[in-house]
Amino acid sequence: MSATDREALLARIRKLMAMTTAAGCTEAEAMAAAEKLRRLLDENGIDPDHLDGLMVEEEAVGLGRTRRNQLDRLWPTIAWYCDCAMITRRGGGMPIEIVYAGFEPRPLIAHYIHDLCEAAAAHEVRMFKRSAEYRRRRATKTKRLAVAAFLEGFAIGVAAKLRRMKGDNPEGVALRLVADAEMGRRYTLSTATAIAPVIKKFENAKVSGHIAGLNTAINDGVGQAGGPVALIGRD
Repeated sequence: MSATDREALLARIRKLMAMTTAAGCTEAEAMAAAEKLRRLLDENGIDPDHLDGLMVEEEAVGLGRTRRNQLDRLWPTIAWYCDCAMITRRGGGMPIEIVYAGFEPRPLIAHYIHDLCEAAAAHEVRMFKRSAEYRRRRATKTKRLAVAAFLEGFAIGVAAKLRRMKGDNPEGVALRLVADAEMGRRYTLSTATAIAPVIKKFENAKVSGHIAGLNTAINDGVGQAGGPVALIGRD
């Protein structure tokens, strides 16, 4: 099924599911809609038990690179914050993609926060490269490792802030479980190798990044479907 056909099918399913007495339909209209929905699911070989999973949307974010870096530590926390599942698509020399999956509008919000975090990280790295901690490095390798340590700290700092903001959310746990199960049905998943921390020789750079991450302002709002909306900048 093409993406266009899938969207058309989902639109029909959503329309029929919305036809309830609570929404103002008569009992006869609601029963007719339920029967049409049953036939539509049968015709398309859809298990009613997987209906929630069918509503899981995906939002892919290209990283523009083929190798992971320390900032990639942050994406799972963004997914968790937005009540999404997350997978990493890579291989074949193609740029890495992060895929956020969940119920609308959560994947779009995750994409939005992801882009803002990348922009904030790029800005903070530029500021870090002006610092004495970076400029005292002479070799290209040690400068590269200092930036990696800074990004490691930045990712840890922003993730800690998101976890504090989120708090307990039982509904979010259920939403993530459905999204995780659906991604397991759609893809053959493997466990990603953990990103190794930068050696302790660059601890000062890591601490600088951590402070920058904690100072990144994330101001919650309310999205159209009650999800988080964030505006990220410096406090």
